[in-house]
Amino acid sequence: LMNDGDLSASAAATAKSIATLLKEFRGSDGMYAFSRDTNGAYEHVPSIFSSVAWWNGRLNLPDANQMFAAWAGSQFSTDWGTRSVASSAGIYDPISYHHGSVWPLYTGWVSMAEFRSGHTLSATEHLRQNMQRTWLQDPGFVTEVLSGKFYQPLGRSSSHQLWSSAMVLSPAIRGLFGIEADAQQHALYVHPQLPADWNEATLNNVRVGDDFYTVTMRRIDGSLEVEATSEKPTTLALVPGLGPPAAPQKPSTHHVLRLPLPAVEVALPLMQPREGEETSELKVVDQQLSDRRLTLTLEAPTGTAQQLKVRTNSKQKLALHENGGELHNDVLQISFEGTPQPMPKYVSKTVTLTW
Repeated sequence: LMNDGDLSASAAATAKSIATLLKEFRGSDGMYAFSRDTNGAYEHVPSIFSSVAWWNGRLNLPDANQMFAAWAGSQFSTDWGTRSVASSAGIYDPISYHHGSVWPLYTGWVSMAEFRSGHTLSATEHLRQNMQRTWLQDPGFVTEVLSGKFYQPLGRSSSHQLWSSAMVLSPAIRGLFGIEADAQQHALYVHPQLPADWNEATLNNVRVGDDFYTVTMRRIDGSLEVEATSEKPTTLALVPGLGPPAAPQKPSTHHVLRLPLPAVEVALPLMQPREGEETSELKVVDQQLSDRRLTLTLEAPTGTAQQLKVRTNSKQKLALHENGGELHNDVLQISFEGTPQPMPKYVSKTVTLTW
């Protein structure tokens, strides 16, 4: 961009050096240490703060699957966002400002990291939780900080916190809809991760340089069609993911890109906690999609029954086979064994769909 080869080489060398140093922050539990103590020892308190590494989509921390599973599980994820530290941590305090409360800011960081890394079910749920905060306190505003144990803002929480509101917009635009503009290249990068129960979505006034577009995403059989339209002809390259942009198309008011969809998807039901409640909703700890197989690692309270909506993206009818649940038409029912507890006790279960 600056045509400075020496500076570019120096920055690349620094980045490589930092990447090597960061590996030393990874603990035996798969979590990255938040900091180092004054004596140089790593502070291995399981926290969500390293999620910011995925913010722009071009950086990440290696060997992070254990960390993502922890963030999505019940020790971090409440029904209204992510705790800053795990509930199992020695310093955990659900009303501590930094040691266990829930910030929509940090929930947005985790949601963005999950979208960037393919953990779309948990990412979508964390985004929805931030969106639901819009109606919790002052209508239209997203509050600053909530209890890590009960669905309740802390007494010292600022009810109109801009960084909380930003964590609705950023994960939605860059993660859920997966759009990022590059004015210099006349390019719009698109990597949508729409919920399985959404057929289409439309975004207005998407800006690329001086041009504005209406971007529509719609499911067509096994593909997701992304269409960008403008009032006047423009040159625009629609780029899947964050890869290098192709040459812009010829000036047109209509630009189209088709992206392949997975053969099988699932969607979580819409869930909304009531004020004062504890965490009790289903958590998607991990999702793995391979050739003709979808594997889900789930957590839910003992003695509960959960449901997922199943969607197939094929003209041909797929013969689905389930393990760990019962499939009734397009609804997957999962039972979590055990006796219901007054204070929900979470257990884990793995469910697979093959076809």
